[in-house]
Amino acid sequence: MEHELNLEIKKSSVNNMDNKLKIEIQVELMASIKRPNNIPRISNHIFSSSISIRKLLLQLGYDPITDISTLITYVNKERVRLNYILNNGDYLFITIPIGGG
Repeated sequence: MEHELNLEIKKSSVNNMDNKLKIEIQVELMASIKRPNNIPRISNHIFSSSISIRKLLLQLGYDPITDISTLITYVNKERVRLNYILNNGDYLFITIPIGGG
């Protein structure tokens, strides 16, 4: 009985560790922004470790020269740079400059 209890505690600890290692990010793209690979406008992404916005954009299929340099990024409604490291539960909004007049 005691051995079974220890085994259950160990399994629970491993599951908790697995959950802590996963980084889940919600990504929303401005409606008129280019969406490579037909990615949905709003999507969730899970990573096994921390990731920068730049690296996430590359994984989504954005070109590092022609696309990424023109994007404006917000994490949890705060403007951030492309080298910002995303944390579990972050909300990333991606937009482009819009002119008017």
